[in-house]
Amino acid sequence: MKPDGVDEDAPRYLNLAVGIRFTGDALTLLDAVNTIENEHGRVRSERWGDRTLDIDVVVFGALEQADARLTLPHPRAADRDFVLAPWLDLDPDAVLPGRGPVSGLLAAIGSTVRRYPAQEASR
Repeated sequence: MKPDGVDEDAPRYLNLAVGIRFTGDALTLLDAVNTIENEHGRVRSERWGDRTLDIDVVVFGALEQADARLTLPHPRAADRDFVLAPWLDLDPDAVLPGRGPVSGLLAAIGSTVRRYPAQEASR
C-alpha cells in the first residue's frame, strides 16, 4: 500500500491480525515489534517501500496519542480493508478509538481481502 493507493506492481503479501495482552506501555510494545522486525531482516531504506515483514501497532486499548514515534490508533487503519477484515475476524465487536466500530468502517470501504485457503478450510 502506497500513500496514493495499491501498488499493483508490488509483490503480494500475507496479512494478519493478532490480539495480545501486554502489561507495558505503547512505546515499549513498539520497541518489541521493531526488534522482531529487525531480527527477521527488516531494512528501513525507503518510506512506503516494499518489505518482507511489517508489524504495526494498530491500537493500544483505547489510547489515542500522536508523537514522533507512534500515532495511535494507526492513522490509516480505518481506510485499510487488509487491517479491518482480519481484525473483525478476531473480534466482531472491535472498535477503532475515535472512529467507531470496525464492522461499520469495513462496510463503508468494502473489502478486497482474499482469505488464505487454509483459513477458509477451517471456517
